[in-house]
Amino acid sequence: MKILLAKQYEEKDIFLENLIAELNNQGIAIDIVRRFKKKGVLDLLKKDNDFDVLILQEYLQQYLPIDADFLNKLLEESPDIHVIFVISNEHKKDQDYLNSIYSTKVYSVLFEDDADAKNVVNLVVNKRHPKLAKSYLGLEKTEMLEKSNQEVFVDKVKKEQIDSIIEYLYSFFDEEDLSKRYNSIAQKYSDAENVYILTKIPNELKDKLKGNIVYTKYKIILEKIEDVGANITEKPKIKEKIITKEKVIKKEVVRHVYSMPKDYKKVIAVMGFENSGATTIAVNLAYILSKNKIKTALIDTDYFKKDVYYHFDKEYVDCLSILQNQTYLNSFFSVGEAINDYLTVFSEHRDRQFRLSKEVLFQLLSSSKRNTHIVIIDICNQLNEDAINSILDYSDNILFVTTQNINTLYRNIKWLYNYKDKLNKIELVVNKYVDEVKHLDEKSIRNNFFSNITNDNYKFNIDVRRVFTVSNDRKSIINGLALKQPAVTIKDNEIIKDIEIIAEYYYKKNKPLNNSFLKNIFNLFRE
Repeated sequence: MKILLAKQYEEKDIFLENLIAELNNQGIAIDIVRRFKKKGVLDLLKKDNDFDVLILQEYLQQYLPIDADFLNKLLEESPDIHVIFVISNEHKKDQDYLNSIYSTKVYSVLFEDDADAKNVVNLVVNKRHPKLAKSYLGLEKTEMLEKSNQEVFVDKVKKEQIDSIIEYLYSFFDEEDLSKRYNSIAQKYSDAENVYILTKIPNELKDKLKGNIVYTKYKIILEKIEDVGANITEKPKIKEKIITKEKVIKKEVVRHVYSMPKDYKKVIAVMGFENSGATTIAVNLAYILSKNKIKTALIDTDYFKKDVYYHFDKEYVDCLSILQNQTYLNSFFSVGEAINDYLTVFSEHRDRQFRLSKEVLFQLLSSSKRNTHIVIIDICNQLNEDAINSILDYSDNILFVTTQNINTLYRNIKWLYNYKDKLNKIELVVNKYVDEVKHLDEKSIRNNFFSNITNDNYKFNIDVRRVFTVSNDRKSIINGLALKQPAVTIKDNEIIKDIEIIAEYYYKKNKPLNNSFLKNIFNLFRE
């Protein structure tokens, strides 16, 4: 592909470096020629008609901006060239200028704010459709903007849907994935609804969507509404619907009074080196939480061994594997297996071969978080580093499981080093714990293997907020696996109290009122 790059001269051109890197990533063989003056661009195109793409900056020359007349001359010389035109942000509200550029049939236009290498290469590969160009430039007619100083009525989207959209978008760390998913969501709503959604999206997400054509369309509409001094107001409803609305409001108030505190919507990542018993801890913790009537989800990420499968008497046929080819759904949570009224588990049958993409895993995480109070995700150490880092980023708490085995403790150091930036604060479980082991009690393990750690001459610390110990009750664990039930359900097991302490740390139970207190209250009423 032959590209003519016409932009202001810079001694160290970072844009050019990024552009070449992006094109190489796309596997596009390129030949880039540069010009720094308008005349130079026209003269070159008169001599050479082999250029496929022209990337053109409006202020190629500082005091001679490129206008529609110049674009028309340029297209007379090279009618087949694909022009990508980068214009000043000042034109965002200049309808006359934008209409004049659109009339030249140069549709691949970018405002300076959006003109990074990734967006430019996207236009190199995908020539913009005229309708999309109209949307991007804000030239579409909309009833919202017909009069100034009016109230603009938008279609309100339910709070639950807004929360779901925001949570879904937050599950994407890659900006390209985020952009695609925002587009898929926007298609499901009207223009008026999309403007309303935009007023609710946090600025952090808006920054990541900068450059997205669909987002820019609604952003421009929103800016124009604000410019004409209009107020954004929910569309009024007919009288019968207003009565319905009042009932809903009352219902929401009641629900709010009895709902769980927002702080207790937690995602807990459980991780540990192989044979540390991390899955056993995750399973039994999830079960104890559910027995305390705390709505809990447990997600198995070991797609190979599927260890969670062996802890409950369920087959999990097509539980996770059904998700591997799915896109945006509201029903991800519905594929889980209900163990009891308060525990849903996501694993897969031992004979099923499958693998979930990071995108699908995070949709499942988001869906589980919406539907429960606590999500426990059992991290398989065979996942790639990028996936593990993303899970750690998403989690509210990290529960790291180790044993007193000296070889495991030293292996931990090398493994922890890969995630040192994400493990700022953790809770530590010393599993299979045996009392009176010299230098390997819980305090010594915390001080010697999680503080001032040295790996390849690099020192780092991990802030361990709390250390738990879980007894070495091999007999109950083996019996539990044989019966396909959590070890804490086995008679006379020795780990239930230890697991309850961990559960209490994450979700403090309300203490019941004692009988003497109730008697005193009763006596007061009698008097």
